[in-house]
Amino acid sequence: MGKSRVEQKNDITRRQVYHFLLGDPGMANYADKVIKKLEPDAIKDLKKWNRKFNEPYTDDEVRTLLYLSSIVDELWENQIKLRQTIERETQDHLSVFGHEDTVEDSRTTIRQKR
Repeated sequence: MGKSRVEQKNDITRRQVYHFLLGDPGMANYADKVIKKLEPDAIKDLKKWNRKFNEPYTDDEVRTLLYLSSIVDELWENQIKLRQTIERETQDHLSVFGHEDTVEDSRTTIRQKR
């Protein structure tokens, strides 16, 4: 049997995980005395959740985070290509002082630009 997509992606030597995929001890850190007085039990639960959420990652979780980071890279590259294509297809050449537009079909309509 062939490798799954996750296993194939994990073969890529990626050593960094995007920070927005990770927990942070400062997340939902309510230090305000008023909030603590209003909801002491909720704050206690939140602190417990935060400690659990920020525990060290297992090897499987690290592999998943690396995989997700590689997908982010892939999506970003696709977005760049799409933006370049859109710009190329919708850009008009314009005459500006010191530079005359000599392209005959440079003025496109909105419909031609899709």
